[in-house]
Amino acid sequence: MKFIQESGDGAYLLRSFETNKALVSRGLRRDSGEVEYELLTVEASFLLMPEHLVSDDLPDQVSKIDSGTLKLISELQPELLLLGSGASMVFPAAKIMSWFGQRRIGLEVMTSAAACRTFNVLVLEGRRVAALIMAE
Repeated sequence: MKFIQESGDGAYLLRSFETNKALVSRGLRRDSGEVEYELLTVEASFLLMPEHLVSDDLPDQVSKIDSGTLKLISELQPELLLLGSGASMVFPAAKIMSWFGQRRIGLEVMTSAAACRTFNVLVLEGRRVAALIMAE
């Protein structure tokens, strides 16, 4: 599926998503006013915020979310995490869901494709959102 919206403010956005492959763009406005786009292909699980893209050492399944993943999310301080669990919705263990509640970080579980679509909308609204997209 392809997305159209672009931004020149330096925010990462998702241009397209297919099973196991995402195309991420970052529009950088030059002094001349022109926007130059950096395009990155991600073929593993990734954590995305408007100003951060992390694709190293992330779990490939919801059941493998661990303290290291939670620490990274905590350091980034999102107000909401979209958890893209693959082709179907898979909820994390109750203790993981509780961790988000204790820190007042909203958690929305959805398919990876839905999380990617929702991420762009929330970023363009100026929300402090993160998306953790699982490789399938």
